[in-house]
Amino acid sequence: MSLDATKWAWDVQFPERASGSLKALKRLVLLSLADRAGEDHTCFPSINRLRDDTTLDRKTVMKIIAELIEDGLIADTGERKGVTKQVKVYRLCGVSGRENKTVPTTELFKQESPDLNSTESRTVPTMEQYHSSHERVPTIPPNSPNSGTRNLPKNLKIKKTGFA
Repeated sequence: MSLDATKWAWDVQFPERASGSLKALKRLVLLSLADRAGEDHTCFPSINRLRDDTTLDRKTVMKIIAELIEDGLIADTGERKGVTKQVKVYRLCGVSGRENKTVPTTELFKQESPDLNSTESRTVPTMEQYHSSHERVPTIPPNSPNSGTRNLPKNLKIKKTGFA
């Protein structure tokens, strides 16, 4: 499964058509193809596999694949897989990998920062910050209802029932 292909399948915009399959059905088949794609963005699920994944009719799946090829979203590589060499290999067109994207850097990391453990950067608390509170922590007696009670056997009322 290719995460890049799956993200692309969720984000792709379908061209407007006067006729053709519903966009939701196209996206469903495209997501099924993307789920089966490898890191090279190719996949080779059989029509039966796509039918089982999408719960669509076999002819509907074949029609949607033809429309996806016509829209330029997938391409038949000409390669065939499987025992009988009848399963077409499709390439998802337009998928860009994460390795092709650059991560923006912030100005904070571009500049040389001073020593992060110094008190000027305010990462190390001062002595005044440690001793700012002079309040005592209240003590609560152990059998106080404020602290809860323990379920000791002597505190429990055991009812005799017919069940043992």
